[in-house]
Amino acid sequence: MIDARKRTVEGVTVLDLTGTLDLDGINLLKEKIQEIRQGGATKIVLNFDRVNSVQSTVIPQLLTPIRALTLLKGRVAFAGMNDPVHKTVKTAMFYSIIIVSEDVESAVEELKSEM
Repeated sequence: MIDARKRTVEGVTVLDLTGTLDLDGINLLKEKIQEIRQGGATKIVLNFDRVNSVQSTVIPQLLTPIRALTLLKGRVAFAGMNDPVHKTVKTAMFYSIIIVSEDVESAVEELKSEM
């Protein structure tokens, strides 16, 4: 299961994720992204720094909430992915619609530059 804690860094919403992103966790994450979007934020960083594994079947389920943000001229960045998580995300071919950064600070700077 995944835990997602929200914070704001320089006007960008950061979701700090902890645990394993599995079928149960993906629903929670999708709800959090939708809540953030409904609150008016359009720049989101998903911080994977404390995520130990991601089930490959759940990554495509993030496509819908991420696309909804892009329709509002929003962007999503994935930050802090370890090698196994990075490989899982890479196979899902998300790189055309997300930003991938080594850490939250880099992701925030990139998203801010698009504001």
